[in-house]
Amino acid sequence: MTTHGFIGTGVIGTMLMNRFKGKTIISSNKPETNPEVIKQSDIVYLCVRPQHLEDVYQDLQGNLEGKLLVTAIAAVECASYYKQLGDIPLIRITPSLTNIIHGSILAHSGVFVTLANRAQMYNRLARIATLYEVSEKEMDAYAHLSSCSPAVIAAFVREYIRSVNGIDEKKGTDIMVDALLNTALLLKQDGYKIIDQVCTREGISRVGADFVSTFPMQSLSDALHERMQYVKERFG
Repeated sequence: MTTHGFIGTGVIGTMLMNRFKGKTIISSNKPETNPEVIKQSDIVYLCVRPQHLEDVYQDLQGNLEGKLLVTAIAAVECASYYKQLGDIPLIRITPSLTNIIHGSILAHSGVFVTLANRAQMYNRLARIATLYEVSEKEMDAYAHLSSCSPAVIAAFVREYIRSVNGIDEKKGTDIMVDALLNTALLLKQDGYKIIDQVCTREGISRVGADFVSTFPMQSLSDALHERMQYVKERFG
């Protein structure tokens, strides 16, 4: 039976372990226990923060023969792992907090991954989320949409509700969440034409849609990209 070893048990590591129920799972949340978890694992998952990666490299070096390394660390590219660890089988993934329910996971396989390892891992991930295979050069951009967006959307919803005077915040949240869930279904079914279906000419909803359309959204995307680049340059 395949043993899955997790280095890092924060939000993402814990979420993945919970979703892999029924598998043989071991984990480490302390540096001193990393070597034993790596030794006993067939697949090693890196779920630490980028600033801890340098220390974890020391535990991994020379100890990955016959193992698959799966990293959930954002922005650090395959070349950085190869430089530190050699020509290892490596798959990069970008999970999302939404994987608690289902959500999406981005995946990119390194050049030394066998077809069997790739198929095995992708099948496993596809059982817990919608899997999107992307090129490495696209991964950071799509991560904005798959991994960052839950927090961005939640923050927008919270501030939108708080901006409306004279309502109960809990009831407003319930109404907004219901609207979000059903809007998502309509978006999947009909695309962006629902904007014009809701917004009559010079109507109330049109004011809101036009406000969002003129919001400097590019500045948000640029800020996320800048942070990705910072992580890449500092820890990659």
